[in-house]
Amino acid sequence: MIRCSKLCVTYLAGGVHHRCIHKQPILRTWACHTLFQQHENRSIVKLLAAHFGTEPIKSTQLSALGVELNPNDTFGLIANQHNIKVFSHPQDDDTTKYVKRCQEKSAFWYHVRCKKLARQGKIDECVKLFEKNMLEEDKVQPQEYNFSVVIGALGRAGDVRRALKMFKKAKEYGLTPSLPCYTGIFNAFCNAHNGKDVEILRRFYEKVKVKKIPLNRISYNALLKAYASHTSLQETMSVFRDSLAAGIEPDIITFTNLISACESDKENGFRHACQVWKRMICFGCYPAPQTLVQLLRVVLRCNIGDLELANKVLLQNGADATDIQEIMKNNFRQFRWLKGQESSPKNSKPLENTSPDLLMLTALPASDTKGLLEHDKQEVNIKKNDLKLSETSGNDAVAAVGNVPSLLQTGAKSALVAITECPKPADRFSLIGGLDGVLDIMKKYKIPASAKLLSAIAQVLGQTDDEENKLMTYAEKSGAKLDVDFYNCILYKRAKRYYYTGSLEVIERLKVNGLVPSYRTWCIQALLCRNYQKGRELLEGFKKENIEPDLILFHTLIIAALKNPKNLTIRGYTDVRSPDYEYLIYIIKQLMDYKIKANEDLVRLLEKAANWPEGYSRWKVCDPKFEKRFLRFRRAYKQWLNNADVIVN
Repeated sequence: MIRCSKLCVTYLAGGVHHRCIHKQPILRTWACHTLFQQHENRSIVKLLAAHFGTEPIKSTQLSALGVELNPNDTFGLIANQHNIKVFSHPQDDDTTKYVKRCQEKSAFWYHVRCKKLARQGKIDECVKLFEKNMLEEDKVQPQEYNFSVVIGALGRAGDVRRALKMFKKAKEYGLTPSLPCYTGIFNAFCNAHNGKDVEILRRFYEKVKVKKIPLNRISYNALLKAYASHTSLQETMSVFRDSLAAGIEPDIITFTNLISACESDKENGFRHACQVWKRMICFGCYPAPQTLVQLLRVVLRCNIGDLELANKVLLQNGADATDIQEIMKNNFRQFRWLKGQESSPKNSKPLENTSPDLLMLTALPASDTKGLLEHDKQEVNIKKNDLKLSETSGNDAVAAVGNVPSLLQTGAKSALVAITECPKPADRFSLIGGLDGVLDIMKKYKIPASAKLLSAIAQVLGQTDDEENKLMTYAEKSGAKLDVDFYNCILYKRAKRYYYTGSLEVIERLKVNGLVPSYRTWCIQALLCRNYQKGRELLEGFKKENIEPDLILFHTLIIAALKNPKNLTIRGYTDVRSPDYEYLIYIIKQLMDYKIKANEDLVRLLEKAANWPEGYSRWKVCDPKFEKRFLRFRRAYKQWLNNADVIVN
């Protein structure tokens, strides 16, 4: 048997102890094993003397062990006699045990420990272990995988400066950064909150293109996400075309990043997002939950742009799935995601000769309408929440999602041929099928319902109770793990309509599903407390639930009191109304009881209420009852202001 420890090697076949010259334990064991296999007919003692150049232990010293040295002995006989395994491979692949077999404080030893710290989110400790302990104190020669782990950790934290510093340091050590290093740099730009690093990102990518570094799909997706987060849609599309020219086949993550990039174009983003969605289906990529969430965010924040261009681009007979599949077959590399295998590019025609419309995603200006296909379809008027289909469309209308007309359809014929103004998110939501259309998309592509997705749908719903109740019913029956934020979205929509009874129903359904209203829930409910009775009920409920109100809640109550459309009338004036001063006095007393520290915004609101209403002139027409209420509020406000602690911004 051969046993390689840190200090020596034990040769039981000859009973000889000798120091091993190899540094790594596995290398020592393998070298000694190979040595014995090459010299089976030689004496173990003579073999060691010849190989290591030292005098072996004398045979007389081994007699006490009962070992006889025989020149004809072969390796392993004595080990077999004592039932000792010559080599034993560890059955478990535990990383910690594997590191113990390696030399302590080697490059791999530090690699495992840095990786463990990175997984725990201890970024500073990971960088300190690598820079100070490994490089400065122990002076261990780093390997490329050491830098990959540290750069990856800094990338997930969005630390661009330190990630680039590590990237340069890897080159100083004569190492060639691998693709994980580049992916980590791109992730750092993506997760960075500082938009000032955009120029650094552009210069870094230009260097990558000049050096012709072949990026893979993961690297390109990280780069696309970085560009989508901090640059314009045009630049993101340029990176996407570079990936197509490099033979990278796009996946669902690629198209999700492209839809996310459409959000940067507030004027035309909705039109571009619909184009990306259509081409995504043609490429054979089916939407994931995050893809649908990004599309709904674009619906919420972006407009459709020029209507004439939108009608021509979104309602034309674009490339079908067969043409797209032909491009994929001829140009994209077939990836084999197996360790140790590389992707093999196909010999094919370059993508430069392909039609731009087929590869889509060129943001055409409003004046450039050349090359767009003409169409002759039945007339449909889409305005606000109404979708009206012509009677002649019949069975020829092909909808991508159920029977609901939608701009997301990819068939050769479309049931929608005319688009009118869509200024509100609910109008644009109707263009992609509304609630029924989105639910059909989820059913068709087997997208599981989640609290995040349902909240995104709730934000773009129309201002109707039926749709809100339908969505809540679907969410409760879908088995998704709902959270308070989903119900808060519904509650906020009803608060904007001043639907007080409906808001109480939402809070009741929230409690039935085992959820506890958050503080944001009560702040939204405070928007509906526009009179004294409702405000008092809310604050008394806080006392019963042992909830401590803060400045934000009282600020919301004052706004609700001042914006009450049913404010009190003033005798002798038809267009002049006064706020409910009794309600404002009650709020001021609560501010004093809870010892709330006011800020400038709250004082500004009360100062506005302390002025005479606009249009009221006590010297022309006087209302004694109104003036009595008004002066009583002024005294309460002045008393509170003299004793209040005001936080100056």
